[in-house]
Amino acid sequence: MRLISQEEGCDRVGGRTVEVRFVVEVEYSSAAIERTITRLGKYDRLHVCFEARPTGYGSCRQVRDLGHGCMVVAPALISKGPGERVKTNRRDSITLARLHRASELIGVWAPDVVHQVVRDLVRV
Repeated sequence: MRLISQEEGCDRVGGRTVEVRFVVEVEYSSAAIERTITRLGKYDRLHVCFEARPTGYGSCRQVRDLGHGCMVVAPALISKGPGERVKTNRRDSITLARLHRASELIGVWAPDVVHQVVRDLVRV
C-alpha cells in the first residue's frame, strides 16, 4: 500500500487544488494498515484505492470495516500513456491517486469473505 497525500497526511482526496505527492510506502499487513488509517484519524473519511492483487481484497475489507471508502482497481483498467509502461511503486501510486481524484478509475467488485473462500475452493 502506498500512501499518497494531497494535504498534510490526507489520503488522496483532501484539497483538490493541491498537487498529489508520495508520502510513504506501507507494508501489506493488517496491523500496518490499521496503524496508518488511525494516524490519519483527524480526517472524517478517507478514500483509499488498491490495485487488485492477492492482498488487495482483504485490505479493502479492512479499510471499509474501519469506516472509510475503498476501491479495488484492476491494473488492466488503469489507463497508461505510450511512455508510461515502466512500473515503479512511486509512479504507479501517484498515477493511481490522480486518476482516483479525477474519477477516471473503474473499480472491480471486492468479494466478501464468503465469496473469497468459495472462489479459492473452486480454484483448487
